[in-house]
Amino acid sequence: MKKSRRQTGTSQEGGGAVISREMSKAEGARITAMLQSAIRLSNLTYRDVERELGWSVGTITRLMRGGLEFKLKHLLSILRVIHFSPARLLAVAYPYTKGDSPAEDRLQRLLENMHGEPETWERSAAPAATTRPKQTVTQEDVDSMVMVSLRKLIRGVEDRSEGAGGEPE
Repeated sequence: MKKSRRQTGTSQEGGGAVISREMSKAEGARITAMLQSAIRLSNLTYRDVERELGWSVGTITRLMRGGLEFKLKHLLSILRVIHFSPARLLAVAYPYTKGDSPAEDRLQRLLENMHGEPETWERSAAPAATTRPKQTVTQEDVDSMVMVSLRKLIRGVEDRSEGAGGEPE
């Protein structure tokens, strides 16, 4: 049976589909790395997030490594648990630049008018039982979170250097 262009990954324009697929993989890997960092910086472990979502052990690792198909619902669920809005993640991934294209500006305005407020997504989509009350963060809280994160980072570096069989250069 003959395979279609879609199955073989060819394109009438030549290697355009292959290049586009490789760019998509690279972008997917970049967003995945950002999400991994966001989880770590939220001072939660993958297991904490999995437990909160009712997922089995290792689900996030399999999602991050490509063992499971990563879907938008996974991204939104994880972001909700770590209390980080999709808008902020995408703003970091794709910083806003005004004036690139009038058509782009027009489309953005129309979409904002049609689908608007990101806060309503977070409030309506988050189950009542999992929402945490907003709290004021003090400098002491920030210092404590930084210390916890630094300890985790140092422990990770030490573990890697021991696994590599010696002291880092």
